[in-house]
Amino acid sequence: MKGATHAAAGLVVGVALRELTGDPTYWLPVAGMLGGLLPDIDEPNSTVAHLPGQVRKTVRRTAGKGPAAALVNLVVSIVTGLLEAVTVALATLIKSMLGHRGAMHSLALATSIAVGTTAGTVALDAIAEASWSFRIPALAGPVLGMGYITHLITDGMTKSGVPLLWPMSKQRIRLLPKWLAAKTGGTIDWLVMFACNATTFGLILTDLNW
Repeated sequence: MKGATHAAAGLVVGVALRELTGDPTYWLPVAGMLGGLLPDIDEPNSTVAHLPGQVRKTVRRTAGKGPAAALVNLVVSIVTGLLEAVTVALATLIKSMLGHRGAMHSLALATSIAVGTTAGTVALDAIAEASWSFRIPALAGPVLGMGYITHLITDGMTKSGVPLLWPMSKQRIRLLPKWLAAKTGGTIDWLVMFACNATTFGLILTDLNW
């Protein structure tokens, strides 16, 4: 499915977990959305590979005018340009080794990444609690993993399916019958994105702390 649909699916998970846990930060929605995009790091033309470029465009639109804005744009352009070069190179390497919709679209990788990021965020949260005022909640790791799984579910709804059981099997599994399976950019793709965004909007409306 489209990158926008994957982002929307991951975001709704992050927003829902933020509501359930009462976490006051925006880390959980961000982690959910990033998790929703992350499996496509095996494709250099994907949304996640060019995410730094999207950040650059957003800053340019919102920075305003004047010398200070020009300086901000320059710094952001340099940083995001370097980051984008790295993410595209990484995506190219992963695609050459694993292929698109290969290992990165499996439950094994989803579990490994969820466990790794959870361990990292728990450790970072413990350090931050003792030393810093800046903190990433420990729940950000599990939420990123949940967002990752939304990507597998939504891609599993397409005609191509995903190799959920890799490395035990490389066979791609469809979660919908072939006649109903979605086409990227097709009607079902748009409907899933709309449903996720509508749910996110509804959750936000229930919380006046946003």
